[in-house]
Amino acid sequence: MLNLFNTILEDIAAEPLHLEPQRFGLVTACDGGLLEACGLSVPVGAMCRVSHGRNVTLQAEVIGFRNGRTMMMLLGDSVMLRPGARVWPEGHPGLLPVGEAYLGRAVDGEGLPIDNGGPIHARSEWPAGGVRTGALDRAPVRHAFDTGVRALNALTTFGTG
Repeated sequence: MLNLFNTILEDIAAEPLHLEPQRFGLVTACDGGLLEACGLSVPVGAMCRVSHGRNVTLQAEVIGFRNGRTMMMLLGDSVMLRPGARVWPEGHPGLLPVGEAYLGRAVDGEGLPIDNGGPIHARSEWPAGGVRTGALDRAPVRHAFDTGVRALNALTTFGTG
């Protein structure tokens, strides 16, 4: 009987203890790779972590809202995902890690290395949509340049400034 409890106690001891309060939501529906969660207040484009059994999590990206629920696209397999699974917001919404650590590296769509070169430690973040400047704050166009495509040159003038 004690052996049964020893394995459970070892599993509990292996889990990190987080005492700070965290906001989370619950999965209410799953249709293929589309998840619905309630109780989350995150913007479109935010990445979330979905609990998926013991010590296993999946990634999901917020793609919209419907009837007070958050719609997410699951980045992984939905096998064994249950209603009531917890969903936590992760990272900073709309910001991507950037830095010289990415130079010369091969990464996947999530920015994780695929070249067996070890983890990437980026220290800075940049908005996914870039930084927009006003039209009057930009330098004026000084020189037109040839694109090499006559149709583009005739219909649109490209320039540098």
